[in-house]
Amino acid sequence: MYSISAVNTPYDLNKARVEDAYGARFSKGYQGVGRSIRDVADVIVAKVWSPSIFKNGTRNKESFLCSNWCVLDFDEGMTLNDALNTFCDTQHIIGTTKSHQTEKNGLICDRFRVCIPWEKQIIDAEHYQQNIERMIIHYDTDTSCSDPARLFYPCTAIISINDDPEA
Repeated sequence: MYSISAVNTPYDLNKARVEDAYGARFSKGYQGVGRSIRDVADVIVAKVWSPSIFKNGTRNKESFLCSNWCVLDFDEGMTLNDALNTFCDTQHIIGTTKSHQTEKNGLICDRFRVCIPWEKQIIDAEHYQQNIERMIIHYDTDTSCSDPARLFYPCTAIISINDDPEA
């Protein structure tokens, strides 16, 4: 099973870029979606989403039920080409973010997410956090993305999908 959770609250890229508390709008109403990697890819370009599933659709650590996905957020360092080479033999979805190739903190670079299914579903929030922190350290990605209740705004484009279960 590859499900993530997503919310149907409309997302406005322009407001997300300028309003500091914009993410607070997306704390309730999450529903499990996606039966395949391609289903998940369709959702992550269309909706605000989380790699975790939540009790009663409320996105917080206390409501964490499970996660099927490791999501790594690359803000600088690794390029998209590096990621395509690094993860080519792994089931994955790679999508660009709203900050991809735009100036952020004085830097223009590739900014993207790599979504990798966990080998086994994680059913404990602390276990999730320990595993995601290991992956963040290993790949030197955004450390703020270790929260089991993390939300992600839609990717702007899907760059690569590998849905081969033998990968």
